Amino acid sequence: MEPHVNSGLHTHPGFDAAYLLEGALTVLERGQPSKPIHRGESWHVHPGIVHEVKIGDQPAKVLAMYVVEKGKPLATPWQPPNSN
Repeated sequence: MEPHVNSGLHTHPGFDAAYLLEGALTVLERGQPSKPIHRGESWHVHPGIVHEVKIGDQPAKVLAMYVVEKGKPLATPWQPPNSN
């Protein structure tokens, strides 16, 4: 992943687990403190949690595993609900 890339807010319909092989990044889950992730560290995101990943100043290489029901998308962009 290129430096300064932001995945955008999204969700996964299943479990997401990842390990950072190179670089640094931050995982941001809505309503939670940011989680800085450094080379050699892992993290996970529970199904349905709105989150995004921000890459640091250097390229990052991530090994990710998703456990998702067959036929479901790996990720879905999150749109805030309309407030009328």
